[in-house]
Amino acid sequence: MSPAAVELAVEAGIARLTLARPKAGNAIDRSLVASLRANAESLADRPGVRAVLLRGEGPNFCVGGDLSYFSTLGDDVEVALLGLADDFHAGITALRGLDAPVIAAVQGAAAGGGLSLVCAADLVLAAESARFTM
Repeated sequence: MSPAAVELAVEAGIARLTLARPKAGNAIDRSLVASLRANAESLADRPGVRAVLLRGEGPNFCVGGDLSYFSTLGDDVEVALLGLADDFHAGITALRGLDAPVIAAVQGAAAGGGLSLVCAADLVLAAESARFTM
Protein backbone atom coordinates (compact mmCIF):
# COMPACT_ATOMS: atom_id res chain seq x y z
CA MET A 1 0.00 0.00 0.00
CA SER A 2 1.41 3.40 -0.93
CA PRO A 3 1.77 6.09 1.73
CA ALA A 4 -0.99 8.66 2.11
CA ALA A 5 -0.60 11.75 -0.05
CA VAL A 6 -1.84 13.79 2.92
CA GLU A 7 -0.84 12.64 6.38
CA LEU A 8 -2.84 13.43 9.49
CA ALA A 9 -1.43 13.39 13.01
CA VAL A 10 -3.31 14.63 16.07
CA GLU A 11 -1.53 15.22 19.34
CA ALA A 12 -2.46 17.36 22.35
CA GLY A 13 -5.35 19.00 20.48
CA ILE A 14 -3.24 19.99 17.46
CA ALA A 15 -3.97 18.37 14.10
CA ARG A 16 -1.14 18.39 11.57
CA LEU A 17 -2.22 17.93 7.96
CA THR A 18 0.87 17.39 5.84
CA LEU A 19 0.87 17.33 2.04
CA ALA A 20 3.22 14.39 1.56
CA ARG A 21 4.27 14.24 -2.09
CA PRO A 22 7.54 16.18 -1.77
CA LYS A 23 9.22 14.65 -4.85
CA ALA A 24 6.31 15.99 -6.93
CA GLY A 25 6.26 19.37 -5.15
CA ASN A 26 3.08 18.21 -3.36
CA ALA A 27 1.31 18.55 -6.70
CA ILE A 28 -2.42 17.91 -6.78
CA ASP A 29 -3.46 14.56 -8.19
CA ARG A 30 -6.29 12.11 -7.42
CA SER A 31 -4.50 10.59 -4.39
CA LEU A 32 -3.75 13.96 -2.79
CA VAL A 33 -7.30 15.21 -3.29
CA ALA A 34 -8.91 12.04 -1.93
CA SER A 35 -6.60 12.01 1.08
CA LEU A 36 -7.06 15.73 1.76
CA ARG A 37 -10.84 15.45 1.64
CA ALA A 38 -11.00 12.33 3.84
CA ASN A 39 -8.65 13.77 6.44
CA ALA A 40 -10.29 17.22 6.50
CA GLU A 41 -13.75 15.69 6.83
CA SER A 42 -12.55 13.37 9.61
CA LEU A 43 -11.45 16.37 11.68
CA ALA A 44 -15.06 17.51 11.99
CA ASP A 45 -15.69 14.38 14.09
CA ARG A 46 -12.85 15.18 16.51
CA PRO A 47 -14.12 17.73 19.03
CA GLY A 48 -10.78 17.78 20.91
CA VAL A 49 -8.95 19.40 17.99
CA ARG A 50 -8.19 23.00 18.95
CA ALA A 51 -6.07 23.97 15.91
CA VAL A 52 -5.02 22.59 12.53
CA LEU A 53 -1.57 23.09 11.04
CA LEU A 54 -1.57 22.67 7.25
CA ARG A 55 1.88 22.24 5.73
CA GLY A 56 3.74 20.76 2.79
CA GLU A 57 6.59 18.30 3.14
CA GLY A 58 9.77 19.27 1.30
CA PRO A 59 10.82 22.54 -0.31
CA ASN A 60 7.35 23.48 -1.67
CA PHE A 61 3.98 23.87 -0.02
CA CYS A 62 2.07 22.86 -3.18
CA VAL A 63 3.02 23.58 -6.80
CA GLY A 64 -0.58 23.22 -8.02
CA GLY A 65 -1.98 20.62 -10.37
CA ASP A 66 0.12 17.59 -11.27
CA LEU A 67 0.52 18.03 -15.02
CA SER A 68 2.12 14.61 -15.45
CA TYR A 69 -0.95 13.04 -13.82
CA PHE A 70 -3.29 15.15 -15.96
CA SER A 71 -1.47 14.00 -19.11
CA THR A 72 -2.34 10.36 -18.31
CA LEU A 73 -6.08 11.04 -18.38
CA GLY A 74 -6.34 10.96 -22.18
CA ASP A 75 -9.80 11.60 -23.60
CA ASP A 76 -11.34 11.50 -20.12
CA VAL A 77 -9.42 14.58 -18.97
CA GLU A 78 -12.42 16.93 -18.76
CA VAL A 79 -14.62 14.59 -16.71
CA ALA A 80 -11.69 13.55 -14.51
CA LEU A 81 -10.66 17.15 -13.80
CA LEU A 82 -14.24 18.15 -12.95
CA GLY A 83 -14.45 15.28 -10.46
CA LEU A 84 -11.04 16.16 -9.06
CA ALA A 85 -12.07 19.81 -8.64
CA ASP A 86 -15.33 18.82 -6.93
CA ASP A 87 -13.48 16.66 -4.40
CA PHE A 88 -10.76 19.28 -3.90
CA HIS A 89 -13.40 21.94 -3.20
CA ALA A 90 -15.16 19.57 -0.78
CA GLY A 91 -11.87 19.17 1.11
CA ILE A 92 -11.39 22.95 1.25
CA THR A 93 -15.00 23.37 2.40
CA ALA A 94 -14.40 20.80 5.16
CA LEU A 95 -11.33 22.75 6.34
CA ARG A 96 -13.27 26.02 6.31
CA GLY A 97 -16.11 24.44 8.28
CA LEU A 98 -13.96 23.36 11.22
CA ASP A 99 -14.45 25.02 14.60
CA ALA A 100 -10.67 25.03 15.04
CA PRO A 101 -8.49 27.65 13.33
CA VAL A 102 -6.49 26.44 10.32
CA ILE A 103 -2.91 27.70 10.14
CA ALA A 104 -1.00 27.27 6.87
CA ALA A 105 2.79 27.12 7.11
CA VAL A 106 4.04 27.94 3.61
CA GLN A 107 7.48 27.48 2.13
CA GLY A 108 8.43 27.54 -1.53
CA ALA A 109 5.65 27.53 -4.09
CA ALA A 110 1.98 27.88 -3.24
CA ALA A 111 0.62 27.85 -6.78
CA GLY A 112 -2.76 27.28 -8.39
CA GLY A 113 -4.74 24.91 -6.20
CA GLY A 114 -2.00 25.21 -3.58
CA LEU A 115 -2.82 28.90 -3.30
CA SER A 116 -6.49 27.92 -2.86
CA LEU A 117 -5.45 25.78 0.10
CA VAL A 118 -3.57 28.73 1.58
CA CYS A 119 -6.68 30.89 1.16
CA ALA A 120 -8.68 28.32 3.15
CA ALA A 121 -6.52 29.01 6.20
CA ASP A 122 -7.41 31.45 8.95
CA LEU A 123 -3.76 32.39 9.43
CA VAL A 124 -0.78 32.03 7.08
CA LEU A 125 2.83 31.86 8.18
CA ALA A 126 5.09 32.38 5.18
CA ALA A 127 8.78 31.54 5.06
CA GLU A 128 11.10 33.88 3.18
CA SER A 129 11.12 31.26 0.41
CA ALA A 130 7.31 31.41 -0.01
CA ARG A 131 6.01 32.37 -3.45
CA PHE A 132 2.27 32.78 -4.10
CA THR A 133 0.87 32.56 -7.63
CA MET A 134 -2.15 31.41 -9.59
